[in-house]
Amino acid sequence: MFETNLARIKELAQQKEKENGDFRTYLKGCDIEPEAVDAIVHRLYAQVSSKIDCRQCANCCRELAAALGREDIERLARAEQVADAAIEELASQPPVASDKPATKLPRPRSRKP
Repeated sequence: MFETNLARIKELAQQKEKENGDFRTYLKGCDIEPEAVDAIVHRLYAQVSSKIDCRQCANCCRELAAALGREDIERLARAEQVADAAIEELASQPPVASDKPATKLPRPRSRKP
């Protein structure tokens, strides 16, 4: 099983701060292409994320802010039928602490003409 308790995850991160820093330093000095590291991380993510029921945990929705690129903003604005600026405003806000996961994109008031 994987740890999903945020307090425990933060505690473990603090305990392993030096080890994690050493590993980042090691990766920077390796003769490995960034794309190869990304491929490994994506493979591991697929393995781990498939074993976590987001409906039970939902820590990502409560703790993380979305990183949206221009294409993401335009696609979301089209899907929600709002101005790009409304999506940019939502994406720039810090996550709101909640006991419930986000289930849908909030509806901004400004609509596309």
